[in-house]
Amino acid sequence: MQEQSGREEYALLEALVGLLRPSRILEIGTAEGYGTLALARSACAGCEIMTIDIEDKRAEHLKNPTDPMAVVVRFIQGDSIQVLEHLIERKERFGLVLVDGDHRLEQVRAEWRLVRQITETIVFHDALQFTGVSTVIEEIRRDTKWDVAVLSYPGITMIDSQTGRSFSSNRCPGLALATKRKPSFPQTDVSGLPECPTRRSRQAFSRRRQMFARWHSQVAKAQDLGLEDWEILFHTLWNLDPKAIIHLGHVGAGATLVLMEYARAKLKPFLGLDLTGRFWKRKQTLVPPDLAARSHPTVLEGLPNMDEVFRFIEKHENAFLWIDEYAHKEFYDTHMKHLLYALSEKAVACIMNFSPYFGQPDRICVAETECTNPNAYGFTRWLAGQPFQVRPASPKAVFGDYLNAGHWIVVRK
Repeated sequence: MQEQSGREEYALLEALVGLLRPSRILEIGTAEGYGTLALARSACAGCEIMTIDIEDKRAEHLKNPTDPMAVVVRFIQGDSIQVLEHLIERKERFGLVLVDGDHRLEQVRAEWRLVRQITETIVFHDALQFTGVSTVIEEIRRDTKWDVAVLSYPGITMIDSQTGRSFSSNRCPGLALATKRKPSFPQTDVSGLPECPTRRSRQAFSRRRQMFARWHSQVAKAQDLGLEDWEILFHTLWNLDPKAIIHLGHVGAGATLVLMEYARAKLKPFLGLDLTGRFWKRKQTLVPPDLAARSHPTVLEGLPNMDEVFRFIEKHENAFLWIDEYAHKEFYDTHMKHLLYALSEKAVACIMNFSPYFGQPDRICVAETECTNPNAYGFTRWLAGQPFQVRPASPKAVFGDYLNAGHWIVVRK
């Protein structure tokens, strides 16, 4: 007896194809071809179904159908990874992909990393029965770019592919549907970003290059931002021309020096919040006395002073916020959310502790960056679903140190 998948699973695949109406379908794992036939039954006329298997085990009546089909079926014999890499290289796209091939963990994981580049809708078969598939499903759950739903059922109607006889089974292979999330915030045009140098900002920076290099040498031992990051921040400030500076969290000294220099040169108010009450005292030893005296910083200590921060934001609509906090989960759980909604449309917030996203399954991702601060994980998940413009500092604005630069995201209302 040779069993094939349950009748109910085929019916679900047919319904899904009928709902999505894809023009192209990719199937990984042809086997005898009954899954291919289920996909074809509800496909629109002219739909192309590409199906891959390492061996050609298709049933004869499916390999050489006597009745003409309304869809185009292409069978490719070969390794799925190699075929997928070729499809990606050719920039091909599919409306639906069914993953039902080798169920070992590394194979399923490799197929997932590739198929997500050519489609936004993926069905995984045997999502409950095989550990390799279920492990990958759990990894997809932690990817904030994708939603996944697993269908569990008490049993299925199996079919003997040799005799056609049906029989009930308590087998529960499970189907998982993974769909790529649509961004809930407007996509930002990345041309003309404020951190990209302009003629005016380059001239202003050139006059401070030696001064910044001297300051940087004084704070370099404190594992501070790189000099390239200072330059990105400086161009951002000079091009946005904010009317006030708000510095929330005082972990590093480098950004504080750049922010205070802007406040001094432009005669703008500077408000700082040191949540721990420790960093500002230490930072005062690194800030040149003449800079502190001429930029007139006002520094508050502790979370109770957030009301004063909100009043400052209301008073200065065109404000620039630099948020460099890592220790207080309460700050992210409550105050940060209220803070972003209190901003005017002219304000900009830059939030630290975000690095370029490299596909780590245990990281929370927003706007192509992964959050590296465990206290901000919940806030990051919240931010991903809010109607803000969120993006990382532009890689185009990096001036020599790609890995060091871009450790923050830019948020606009």
